[in-house]
Amino acid sequence: MTHRANPVNGSYKILIAFIVALLIGIVMDVSDLRIEIDPNSELLASNYGIIIGFIFSLTAIFFLQIVWSRYKGLNEAIASETESIISLWVNTDFLEDENVSVDMKTALLNYLDIVAHFEFRELKKGVIVDYPTTQFLKIKKIIDQIKFDDPRDPLAFGYLVDGFKELSKSRNHRLEISLTRLPRYMSNYFLTISTIFWLIFLLNPIEGAFIYFLIYLITTIIVLLTVFIIKDLDDPLNGILQISKENYAICKNYIESDTHEIFSD
Repeated sequence: MTHRANPVNGSYKILIAFIVALLIGIVMDVSDLRIEIDPNSELLASNYGIIIGFIFSLTAIFFLQIVWSRYKGLNEAIASETESIISLWVNTDFLEDENVSVDMKTALLNYLDIVAHFEFRELKKGVIVDYPTTQFLKIKKIIDQIKFDDPRDPLAFGYLVDGFKELSKSRNHRLEISLTRLPRYMSNYFLTISTIFWLIFLLNPIEGAFIYFLIYLITTIIVLLTVFIIKDLDDPLNGILQISKENYAICKNYIESDTHEIFSD
């Protein structure tokens, strides 16, 4: 099992970095410690700044696309998982078997509780959870033990099998995305590019204290916000932009409030 540091602490680190960067900019501005560049070299320095800024922009777009795609994919996996659970519950009603309905309801509610309260907590810490949990296998066992006593049962059984397959697929996808992160070397590369880009503006020989500080402030905000968003989206179960468990609560409330009526001929 592996553990990661809580990314919420990372958010505070970025805030501290912003305050420190702001203080550095004020000191540089007041003390006039910026690098003096002769007119002949100013154009060259400006060109280097444009190149680094272009590399920073491309890198940021590339990483944002990766983490946003995974973030969106996790949301979709959770939605698909809860839809599969509701499908299993609804199709169980077609069997008109009270014992199967009671067992399925209990199994689905237990599964939802385990996912929302145990698995999410472990995944937040970066702990790999078991794929075939007891509650997950219980659902499969209930479907396996269904006996046909009505001409419509084989059709309902087919729907249940399809629903379980979709549940298995969505669950596997959710667990995979929840623990997938940007490789460390990629994160370090982006932090390096971001730091170089920030330093260029920190040492930029712009005339005028107000203009210098304004440009430096905007650049600092852009760099730190970009780093923050990428780091937050890269760990979707933690941080400010963390994935909500609301779908599981809605699904649970629906199953608890819905009662299957058994009609006898």
